Amino acid sequence: MGFEDLLRKRGLRVGQPTELTTTSMLIYGESGAGKSTLAASASKCDDLAPVLVVDTERHTIAYGEHADSERLDIVSVDTWPQLVALVSKVIPEAVRQGEFPYKTVVVDTMDRLQEIILNDEKAAQADGSKPRDGFAAWNRVYEDLTRVLERLQQLGVNVIFLAHADRTENQISGAERVSPKFFGRQSVSMIPPKFDLVGYLKRVGGQDADDDTDPHLRALVTSHPDAETKAPVSGFPPILMAPTMEVINQQLRAAVKTNNTDTDTNNTDTDTNN
Repeated sequence: MGFEDLLRKRGLRVGQPTELTTTSMLIYGESGAGKSTLAASASKCDDLAPVLVVDTERHTIAYGEHADSERLDIVSVDTWPQLVALVSKVIPEAVRQGEFPYKTVVVDTMDRLQEIILNDEKAAQADGSKPRDGFAAWNRVYEDLTRVLERLQQLGVNVIFLAHADRTENQISGAERVSPKFFGRQSVSMIPPKFDLVGYLKRVGGQDADDDTDPHLRALVTSHPDAETKAPVSGFPPILMAPTMEVINQQLRAAVKTNNTDTDTNNTDTDTNN
């Protein structure tokens, strides 16, 4: 029995480093920037739909207005036990049975999810089921959020987390930096690197700056020195105007294809030189 056969027997597989399978994205921005609208557009992209939205905000109007309603479903969670049941039991069991119909899971929003975790910890400490410990609360908002993210990433589906934006000022230079809004310093520094793409969604100038329906008034920044950003692969545009998930997917595939072509060319040149 060959090595790949042994891997398959254990539910594992060999892939190429440039192979495009699934992606994980963290999209953040101020209120009204269009985060939910952008996530809703995944339902119109064949590579990403159908979509399951895990709603923690109870603000689902944007999905009803901008999604393909036949290819997007929403499940709302208000408590930590509900989320644990969904992510640790319901979804994994459906995947094991081949009954999970979705290609993409959206969590809207990440900071509200941390707030749910924090409230659960505070309630447990208040009723005496856990000892009072301020550090434990901040550790938990990082560790539990990480577990949720990792469990979703292990399902073999695309994962999109949304978050609000936070702005901080460098005490020495006075420069302003924008980043996802997280609870606790550990989350700020450790969570973004766990994603393939980290993008800052912002409003840009236009004839009507208050027009929330015009996608051309939005830009997704994936590379900027004053923002927490991360491009998924080299060659991915640092700024995407009027972004949709279809456009992001197309740009990602184009960048991967270009990188693969460059790698094949380099290998051919090396073989010829040898």
